[in-house]
This record gives sequence, C-alpha cells and structure tokens, in this order.
Amino acid sequence: MYNKIKNFLTLERLVYFSIIIFLIFYFKGIFEQTEKTVQNVEQAKTELLVDKNGNNHFRKPFQNNTSEIDKSEIDSLKKILEGKNVEIYSITKLNASIKDTLKIFKLEKDALNNKIWNFEKTFADGTKSKITMFEKDTTVIQDTDLRLYVTDYSEKVKGKRNFFVDVTSQNKNFKLNGSEILRIPVKEPKDLFQINWGSAYYKGIQNEMNFATSEVKVWISPDNMVVPNIGAGGIWFLNDGKIYPYYKVGVDIRLKSVHK
Repeated sequence: MYNKIKNFLTLERLVYFSIIIFLIFYFKGIFEQTEKTVQNVEQAKTELLVDKNGNNHFRKPFQNNTSEIDKSEIDSLKKILEGKNVEIYSITKLNASIKDTLKIFKLEKDALNNKIWNFEKTFADGTKSKITMFEKDTTVIQDTDLRLYVTDYSEKVKGKRNFFVDVTSQNKNFKLNGSEILRIPVKEPKDLFQINWGSAYYKGIQNEMNFATSEVKVWISPDNMVVPNIGAGGIWFLNDGKIYPYYKVGVDIRLKSVHK
C-alpha cells in the first residue's frame, strides 16, 4: 500500500497538483480583490449640531460600501474626469443655500450720475459676500465666497464603529437642505505569493524525539482565508545525525484575524 501511494505521488504529479491549486486560489483572490459591491440604501437623516463657536454642523451617518447617488450620475462624473480606468471611491453631493441680509457698504455714482449701491459683509472665516446694484440698467452682481468643510470620521460606541460625514461652514447663514453620498472603501492590493524561510527545533515530551527542520515555503495568495503552499527543506535527526531532504504540498487555513 505504501509503495502504491509513493509511486502515485511522484514529483511530477505533485507539481501539477500545486499549479492547479495555485490557479484556483489566485483567480479567487483576484475576484475578491476587484469585486466592489455598492449597496444602494435609503438616504439617512441629517442631524443638526452646533459647536461651541456657534457654527452649524450637519452630521449624517453612512455605511462603508454604500451609495445614495444614481449610477447615471456616477457614470457622467467618470466621463468628466476623462481618465483611463477611472474608479470613484467617494462622492459628497450637497444641496445648500445661503440666506442673508446685507447693509449698504458704499454708495457711488457713475459718470452719468447713476447710483451704484455696494453691499458687503465679512464672515468669521474671512470670506465675504458682496452685491453690487446698478441704477442705470437695474442689474445686480453678486459675489459670495463660501468655505465648506466636509469631513468623514468614525466613532466607536459599545464596540461598534459608526461612520459619519460632517458638513460645516463658519458662515452661519449656510443651510444644508439635502445631501447624497457614495463611499466605497479602498482595498489594499493583495500579495500574489510570499516566499518564506523558517527553521524549528522539536523535542519530544514523552519520547526521545529530537530533531530540527529548515525549509523554504511559498504561500500562494497569502491574504486569503485558505492559503495553499508548497515547500522544500530538510529534517536533521539529532539523535543519529542523519539529514533527510523533503518537499511538501499543503494548505493553511486562517481561523481568526485580530485588527487594531
């Protein structure tokens, strides 16, 4: 029986078997890496918060891998970017307004004695809102600076990490009427394979087993849960000093990962 198994497991067959395992898990890893499942969800409610400086913060929860934006809009943005193989990972679409009251800053007259009214207001962040109105042709020119801060952040509550987008401006007349977001987490590239060298010493507890090993091992798609591997090395039996070379084909299974 042993001889039959030995004759069947020739080096050539083991190499073919290793190549098949490699191809299976390689393409499985590629599919897992490139797959981006975007979940369309109902728009979450926006919460209005006021900080100690009196600035309004519009905070909205979101989930990673979520989209509130129509696919047609995303496709049109890709065309505008005009890049090859463009992938969009984040979009924040805002529907906002500014309602304010401005006082006359300066009253002027042109060469024909037509009045020109200048309205101006400076906000806490240094931005300005200007309006110029001409008596001659009853036209109005508006020039309003607006500085927005759009911040993605996470907050861990009772072991669960919640994600939020925060929109704020030091212009207290800024009002957010609605928003739509798209968030796709950027996945780090996975290793195709890893080559590792290892050495170990083994000592029996209830017997006289006493040997050391040294081997080179190739892990295929090491970031996956199931990792096929091939290797070669030697076993040194310390009791009699004999060294036996070997080659191996195996599979490692990741049972648990712990992240920070």
